[in-house]
Amino acid sequence: MLLMLSLLIVVLTIPFSIILANEDTQNLYVYSKQLIFGVLIISSIVLIINFLFPINYYITTSLIIISILIILRYKEKFISPVFLKFIIIQSLFLTLILSESNVYRPDAGLYHLPYIGILNSEKIILGLSNLHFRYAHTSILQYFSAASNNIIFGDNGIVFAQALISVGVIINFLSLINRFLKKKEFGFHFYFIFFVLIFIFYKMNRYSEYGNDAPAHFLYFFLISELINIIKKKNKKLINNLFLTLFIIQNKILLIPVFFLNIVNVNLSNIKNTIKSKKFLLLNFIFISWIVKNLLTSGCLIYPAIFTCSDSILWSDLKKTLEVSRYSEGWSKGWSDLEQFERDNLEIKEFISDFNWFDAWSKKHLKIIIKIMSPYIILSIFIICFYFFKSRKKLKIIEIRKYLYLLSLSFIPLLIWFINAPLFRYGYSTLITFLSILFSIILVSRELDINKVYKTSVVIIIFGLTVFVSKNILRIFSSDNNYYNYPWPKFYSMDKKNNKSSNIEIKLNGVKFYKPKEGKYCMYSKSICGNYGLSKDLKILKKNSYLVLYLDN
Repeated sequence: MLLMLSLLIVVLTIPFSIILANEDTQNLYVYSKQLIFGVLIISSIVLIINFLFPINYYITTSLIIISILIILRYKEKFISPVFLKFIIIQSLFLTLILSESNVYRPDAGLYHLPYIGILNSEKIILGLSNLHFRYAHTSILQYFSAASNNIIFGDNGIVFAQALISVGVIINFLSLINRFLKKKEFGFHFYFIFFVLIFIFYKMNRYSEYGNDAPAHFLYFFLISELINIIKKKNKKLINNLFLTLFIIQNKILLIPVFFLNIVNVNLSNIKNTIKSKKFLLLNFIFISWIVKNLLTSGCLIYPAIFTCSDSILWSDLKKTLEVSRYSEGWSKGWSDLEQFERDNLEIKEFISDFNWFDAWSKKHLKIIIKIMSPYIILSIFIICFYFFKSRKKLKIIEIRKYLYLLSLSFIPLLIWFINAPLFRYGYSTLITFLSILFSIILVSRELDINKVYKTSVVIIIFGLTVFVSKNILRIFSSDNNYYNYPWPKFYSMDKKNNKSSNIEIKLNGVKFYKPKEGKYCMYSKSICGNYGLSKDLKILKKNSYLVLYLDN
């Protein structure tokens, strides 16, 4: 059943990509790209719909019908041997990483899953952040998850979003690697994907570790690959990458510096053509919708950036927002690792300023980063040295000059991550991207032995893919399959049996809210659940069928 539904989710998602990625070529690279853009479009559509309606079965069934109509309209694209090959490969990977997995803990139970439940049961709630501050910076992928809860998939549909993105990017990269290997075309693009895939196989191989962070990082890598493709072909199309950039930011607001990378493809004529495009109007509409959603749920254009918040909005809570902003930054810089007496004698505002945090951060977080990155860097350097052995020392300035600009641009997000939120899971894509670009520049600067590169690359990719598959197969065989809703990921509770959580009902002004029992989490249910219950100052208004949550203080 999991395999069949995995196949079906791919079939129903890809048709929506016709708005952005309508390409006639039929191969794994194109279909994987279309799958990613399909997730993007569906997520955006659902975001807009939620202003007016809850994402219930009426809405999700309508999306299924639209998808089927698109397939019938463009049947030559979606009824072909190549498309069948793609959906089988994609669904096999999906089944592999989803089977008997856990959801990302504890964040999934705290706010990822309950937010999906709110989307399925309610239209947009004004001031929702006053129920749980994390509801103000959820991922756009939660909207895709809500859309996937339909008459075909039921509740199980909510688990597909992160897996679709990760597997879509992996297949996209493997298809490109295969194309380059067949042609023995070992240029910058090949090496970049090669080094990124090494990291993915090494560190990004478990669904339970994805959460909202990993999909954004997968998309970050994918965006760089698309930018490199444009540099190679001297293609001046910018709009699709802007859509992709916005999608990355909507997944992880801390990756907002990714916008700078698009500068590599900007010139005056390009900007003019982009602005004239109908897609640009759609992009602006989606961006404005997302900004308005933020404003309605939190009182901030971009939460928790305090300078984007308004104190004149009823549900805005600037004091809480400032506290969340400071403590989120402080936590990523090692505030929680300080001894209690140190925290008692040092204000969080002072700690996060002027690199006062560096000593605390370096004692724990830096060591974690070094521990994670050391095997990857050592292996990469070994590969470079092996390729360089007996290579020609001719420096190809023309070949590398156009990529040095990309390297310098990729350093901007890396630097901003380090200064503002240097927790590994928040920004590792910026680090891996910078290193992969650097390694690629080093390799294309020499004339290497093509046969050596070919044979070694094939061995490493096959080995990495084997590790990826083997780790998931071993996880499946070693896990206890005696749980509710087997073999789907455990999203009903954090315990081994995955029994549905029985949350405590609370009524406020006639509206039902829920909170988990002590030591438990909200998890997924079609209800309004706040993991910390209701604040004693929380008030509720009912305005033209909309709920407004605000604090009376």
